[in-house]
Amino acid sequence: MLGLYAYFELKEVPQEKNWICTDVTFLYKELAKILTVEFNSNLHCLTSKKFQASGIVRFDDHLNLFEEVGVSEDVPTEWLLQVLHSLGLSAKVRSDPDVYFMPIVLPFGNTEIPQDSAVDNLCFAFDYKDHSLSEDLLDIPRGIFCKLAVYLINRGKYEACPGASDKVTVKFTRNNLELYLLERPGRIEAALFCKEYFLPNAESASRIKTLHEECVALRTDLEEGIKTACKALLGEAFLDAVHLQVGFLCECGKDNSHLAAVKSGSFLCSLSEDLRPLYEKRRLWMEPVVNCSLQPLSSGYLVIKDVKATTKPSSSTSISSADVVQILGYKVEASWRHFGVHLGVDCFVLEAIELHKHSHPKNCLSSVVEKWLAFADGTGEKERSWEMILQAVKVAYSG
Repeated sequence: MLGLYAYFELKEVPQEKNWICTDVTFLYKELAKILTVEFNSNLHCLTSKKFQASGIVRFDDHLNLFEEVGVSEDVPTEWLLQVLHSLGLSAKVRSDPDVYFMPIVLPFGNTEIPQDSAVDNLCFAFDYKDHSLSEDLLDIPRGIFCKLAVYLINRGKYEACPGASDKVTVKFTRNNLELYLLERPGRIEAALFCKEYFLPNAESASRIKTLHEECVALRTDLEEGIKTACKALLGEAFLDAVHLQVGFLCECGKDNSHLAAVKSGSFLCSLSEDLRPLYEKRRLWMEPVVNCSLQPLSSGYLVIKDVKATTKPSSSTSISSADVVQILGYKVEASWRHFGVHLGVDCFVLEAIELHKHSHPKNCLSSVVEKWLAFADGTGEKERSWEMILQAVKVAYSG
């Protein structure tokens, strides 16, 4: 969990209080007394109990904790606090006096998470390049989640809420947004909630634009934080052996744990590589969106307005070209002519579309879909139009 480190001196500690440690085993033993505090049922002092429940320890009150958990008197306590910080196991959440937060010692709990998220949960998982590995080895490596939480705090842009956190759920606030970082089997999730007073005086388009910018900044910080944690704990070799998937829980029905993620410019199921929808509550993490707004709810949160709850229309649903273009996007948009051929649109029609739309990919794709939907409506194929569109995409890009 700690990685292979040898500590001699720390720059953060005044020289007169620094300490040289040449026995790493001894250091690990002392650290373990602190890291396993959640399993200690013999704590009595208030400082220790608070640390056990919330992961919070104050610099001016840490001696009681260290004494009760049995940290050796030979170890300078100020130096040991800095070791924990340097390892990425603790984050300084306040100064004067210094207050440290260690998510790794938190107990498992039932942190209540709101239901009205502004956007869909962004998920991170590892795609191991060696597919012969046992499924038991495909979980998130131990320690990554806690180091990621500490990384976000140390970035200085996210304020942790220890009282609303546990070992697998850490809450943060930032710019009237609430972020819940969640550790789940095989993945890490980011749940983002938008408070009602998020840019209350701004126009709707401006609020959406700012929310998108916040999502992109958070996604970037999370990706960098996970890679930093992996490098510190497992080394560069681990990063070479995996691909970090970034996406959303796939709703294709094959199982409840794999992702739909961006791959080669498209948004695909990670198991079948079938095309999956990328609607506004997901697209906001990736790119700007238009024609939507934030709607206030009685819970005090804002949600995206007029977003469809399903990933694809049912056979009885009326499909518009805008729906299809929004879901296809990316790779299909860039190769609209190839897509049209596999849908069965006449080549002369495709040439006329290209000439009329001045070769703009999105406009051309929209016209192709309109032509197909009109044909399907006139020939009684309307009921099967969605399935046929997806099949055309699968055939067109199977190679």
